[in-house]
Amino acid sequence: METINDFIENYREKYNISDINRFANLIHSHNQSVSSHSYFVSLITMDLCRHYKVSPETQLQCLQWAILHDIPEIYTGDIFTTVKIDHPEFREYLKTLEDTYYRKLGYPIEDDFDLVVRYIVKMADNLDVVMFCYIEQELGTKGEYEKIKQRAFNTYLQLKEQVELILFSDNKRGD
Repeated sequence: METINDFIENYREKYNISDINRFANLIHSHNQSVSSHSYFVSLITMDLCRHYKVSPETQLQCLQWAILHDIPEIYTGDIFTTVKIDHPEFREYLKTLEDTYYRKLGYPIEDDFDLVVRYIVKMADNLDVVMFCYIEQELGTKGEYEKIKQRAFNTYLQLKEQVELILFSDNKRGD
């Protein structure tokens, strides 16, 4: 960046991520922007990396993906997970669209990261959903939060099992 205008031009659109709220289709007592979600996913990712004692290179890739994982929502908004689950053809279309936005912004796409990186970040992503739902329940918000929380935690457990299989099988091969 050569000038202040170069900086502003490069980042202005990206700052919109702080204005996009998650769970917009549900009644909720507190808001979570996509940017604050990405912050918490990054924090949880860092803790998972520490727990699994991954290499510094893997930790850096995990943090990079955690920060970037929802940046296409600048263009698409937050699309609720059940829509993606219930409509696999839409999920595929959305992935193609998101990859286009990653490239437009000059960032790597999900497939550029190895499986452990993607799984660790997805674990963190689901744990952030668990916490959001817990806070909503704590605030007395009615709705589907228990069901969403349980589904997110179950997904976390499935991913945890996969990560541990990959990491432990890799360690056995290296011994």
